[in-house]
Amino acid sequence: MKVMYVISSLERRGAEIFLAELAGELEHLGVVQSLVSLAAAGPLPIELPDKVSVATPDSSRGRIRTIRKMLKTQRPELVVCLGSKALKYFVVSSVGSSIEVIYCKIGLTEPWLKRFKRLRIQVDRWFIGRACKVVSLGDNSTRELTGVFSVSMENVVHIRNGRRVTPSLHAERADGLLHLACIGALNWEKNVGLVIELMHDLAPQFPQLRLDIVGDGPQRQELENRVVTLQIGDKVNFLGASDDIPGVLAGTDLLVLASLSEGVPGVLIEAGMASVPVVTWQVGDVDEVVLDGKTGTIVPFAAHADLKRALIVLLNDAHKRAVYGEAARQYCVETFGMDTIALEYFNLFHAVTNNVQS
Repeated sequence: MKVMYVISSLERRGAEIFLAELAGELEHLGVVQSLVSLAAAGPLPIELPDKVSVATPDSSRGRIRTIRKMLKTQRPELVVCLGSKALKYFVVSSVGSSIEVIYCKIGLTEPWLKRFKRLRIQVDRWFIGRACKVVSLGDNSTRELTGVFSVSMENVVHIRNGRRVTPSLHAERADGLLHLACIGALNWEKNVGLVIELMHDLAPQFPQLRLDIVGDGPQRQELENRVVTLQIGDKVNFLGASDDIPGVLAGTDLLVLASLSEGVPGVLIEAGMASVPVVTWQVGDVDEVVLDGKTGTIVPFAAHADLKRALIVLLNDAHKRAVYGEAARQYCVETFGMDTIALEYFNLFHAVTNNVQS
């Protein structure tokens, strides 16, 4: 079986990390894979299996040409597009082709539709309609697909997000400090500025607390300036992008997520596998990963005061953090192991190609 992926970038972000790990598992199952990234690799790209043929355009103008060239040279039996941007470029690039495409919806779309909402929904509906199957990671994503974009339920396939199972390295820090982690791109979507404000509010009550911000992005300078303004520079660590999230989580007591838009965040799965409890608000399909009151705490969306109170409860209770962390490890390993998720994709790919052949 020959499969080609189209994805926005090769950066170490959620969808890209997922694809790299998925490709590794599918290679073991004999799938021949190729990939087109719509952007060139940055300083810390994902690590793909050696046998995956990768192509990137010289510039944004070369994206369509790159996709067409890979279709001609690799001759895939089907194409998998991760994200709406990848889907749009592929559909435009493959006009006149009969190749089947699977669209993986990696997040909720509506939070991004601030202007010309009705028109953009109609455009996205048309592009999504070009896919023979649409993979949804969670229930809210499925409801958006069927309710907003009019996708038939028979064309929606629910396959969970996943991560490769790694040993839990979690242990008490020798420095005697409490470490709160915020992991993700430093952009408006991840809302790291709010986490910094919360850290400022919590610092007097928890002098031993440190905030570790893991990631990079366009808001970094702005966020660093805000830390200086709030005079908490000695309590906030900007660690940059990391290729060793399990290593970071090994020294983390609690993870916080306050995103404005999400799908099923891979970082929550990584935290669970590392036995780290989570405090988040309800955004996207976070409740697919975090079991409220069992593996972490979920508060209503944008409930700043509730998020702060939930952090205080768990920062004050080491025993509860340990219980939640152990339960999170068990649940995430059993539910989101990449070996199981990859098999579901393998079966989907077979079903689509067999249908085409028949």
